Amino acid sequence: MAESSVCTVNAQLTSQELNIPYWRIDSGVPGPTLLIMASQHGNEVQGAEVIRRLLPVFERELKAGCVLMVPFANLLALQNRRPHANSGPETPYGDPSVENINRTWPGSADGTDGERITYALSQNVLAEATHVIDLHCWPRTRGTTVLVHEGHEEAMEMARCTAVRFVQPGALRPLSDKSPQGTSLRNWSIHTGRPAICIELSGQYMVVPKEVRRTVRAVSNCAKLLGLMVGEPEGLDEPQLWINEREQTNIVAPESGLFAVLDFEPSDRVEEGELLGHLISDKTLKITEVKAPVSGYLWRYGCFRQHCDVSLAAQHPYADEGNSLAVIVH
Repeated sequence: MAESSVCTVNAQLTSQELNIPYWRIDSGVPGPTLLIMASQHGNEVQGAEVIRRLLPVFERELKAGCVLMVPFANLLALQNRRPHANSGPETPYGDPSVENINRTWPGSADGTDGERITYALSQNVLAEATHVIDLHCWPRTRGTTVLVHEGHEEAMEMARCTAVRFVQPGALRPLSDKSPQGTSLRNWSIHTGRPAICIELSGQYMVVPKEVRRTVRAVSNCAKLLGLMVGEPEGLDEPQLWINEREQTNIVAPESGLFAVLDFEPSDRVEEGELLGHLISDKTLKITEVKAPVSGYLWRYGCFRQHCDVSLAAQHPYADEGNSLAVIVH
């Protein structure tokens, strides 16, 4: 068995010392070092459970290289039970009053508390890594998706190997295009020669077992691709949709009312003409059946509006005319 231990990153903040624990699993055999990071945002908790489930897998099956797993990258935000350490109730992600630590990499030893956290993580765990998987969560109305920088072939191969239904490629941003504090972990990793992907699980403020199982498989597949574990990746025969190569059909509310969903979940396949839910008009009480106009996979399902990741009101199933009710990728 591989040797595992609990290590600590010490971050010297402006008014306190913050100790961030992480697992280190070492095979004792030369090979890549994979960093798996979770909970950069305090409401994105599913990645920590993914890491917990991966621990015995790597302890048992790691054959080469090393794995570093940080389940609680932003302890202050986790303890605040909100996206950022200084988020208030229903504060949007991008509110200028909050600090998003995933815009502060590689951080600064004498900067803000967020910059000091990412500096400590950069110096103590990222510096050792050769490959990076950053685990995030977006709203439950959107399907699990791998984010990857297009044109970076090794990272794109990691994305393919996850066997996650959706992949969303994007251009590598110049460092100057991001906030003055820094950039994202994925962007900084690529700029410093480390292939990196981000997996956005479906659902915040909660742990969804199906999502966790899907992501455990995805990370295990990447470990097999990198030669850390033996065996063949699972699920590569399942359809994988690269968003930039596919058409999207957005289904909108024909009038205002309450949209009641059925038993579908994001990432599910639907067939043309299949019933997705009912819209109950708040003016006439007319009931409209909302059906899939095309066959494909649900990338988004349920009323979606901005800030639904932090605002209970924004998660409400009441739809204004023209609001998005579902997006099918086909």
